[in-house]
This record gives sequence, structure tokens and C-alpha cells, in this order.
Amino acid sequence: MIVKHGMAFPVEIKKTSQPGRDAIRHFSAVDATGLTLGRGAVICLANQRVPITAEVDAVPAWQVA
Repeated sequence: MIVKHGMAFPVEIKKTSQPGRDAIRHFSAVDATGLTLGRGAVICLANQRVPITAEVDAVPAWQVA
């Protein structure tokens, strides 16, 4: 999780190229922190950035700088 300016941005790292909703099942734990939830990301081996849900994207590892 990345926390910045009172917002929590959940992040998960997976070795798959096609992460599903099961990859973000723990993101709901952020609710217990009392922080505002920002856009989440699953860093993975996908070829391009694609949405998993309306609030979470699958992000190719090569795009992380």
C-alpha cells in the first residue's frame, strides 16, 4: 500500500499476465485504516495497462519506474 496525503493506494504484485479479481481480494482491508481509498494497481506481466475493476488496473511491470 502506498499512502500519500491521507489517501491509500493499494498495490499487489503478481507473476501472471492476466490477473483477475482474486488478485485484489485483500484490497478491502484498506477500509479498516480509515484512509480514503485511491486507485489501486496490480503490477504484473501484462502487455498493456487494463482495468480489473472500475477502481483497480493491471499495470505492466515495465511501466513502473
